[in-house]
Amino acid sequence: MDDDDLVALERLTNRAVWDSREVSWRRVDADEALAREDVAFNRKTEEGITGDTVRLIEIDGWDVAACGGTHVANTREIGPMTVLDRSNPGEGRTRVEFAVGPRAIDRRANDHRAALAAARTLGVGVADLPDAVARLRQGRDDLESELSALRERYVDARVAALRGTAVERDGRRWLVGVIAGVDVNALADRAEAVAGDDAAVVALVTDDASLVVATDGSVDAGDVAADVTGRFGGGGGSPTVAQAGGIDADPDAVVAFLRGSA
Repeated sequence: MDDDDLVALERLTNRAVWDSREVSWRRVDADEALAREDVAFNRKTEEGITGDTVRLIEIDGWDVAACGGTHVANTREIGPMTVLDRSNPGEGRTRVEFAVGPRAIDRRANDHRAALAAARTLGVGVADLPDAVARLRQGRDDLESELSALRERYVDARVAALRGTAVERDGRRWLVGVIAGVDVNALADRAEAVAGDDAAVVALVTDDASLVVATDGSVDAGDVAADVTGRFGGGGGSPTVAQAGGIDADPDAVVAFLRGSA
């Protein structure tokens, strides 16, 4: 069930309440009830038939269902209904949570209050809220794309600046440095792209002392990360790309260690 289904369900239920339809019940032969296409059975009701008869509940001109529970004599006794939420308990079923009577009225009032407040904040009418939210979401997505592009340019610029400070270790070129303001996940792809072209090993440290290591395969990135975490703490690694977080050290100290100068 989607949101449109829930709205339709709420509208139809309240229509049945408003129509003040009579509710009656009677027992009929079980085989007769099962053979009728207009009788609604849920699985538990059908499996629970043990006798010769079934109790049918009929809402005049609206619905017939097999049920042994308590029922009102007229739909108007139920009062207004408001759908609260839905969930999926499994087996292709949807569970609908709803309120009736005073609780339904209170919930509707609270929802209306929230919608009015949101509409005033966005400077639109309540009916225009979906379009206003869609515009906000699109604006957010555009900003995130712009931010991502700027972040990539920033990382590229920082990596370019680090090329002049690359060091030689065991006959291989190591590009090592701190790149502040970027999380380690954002650095992983760039480090992997640079490894092999500019250096055999690219080790970039964030300002919270997280580490990403990428190599051209001649050095095990996991071993490099393990060396750092063995010295400072933290963990993580694989042969060509490795990350390590929770390093208990100053980022510059990690860089000095990776350069072989500490």
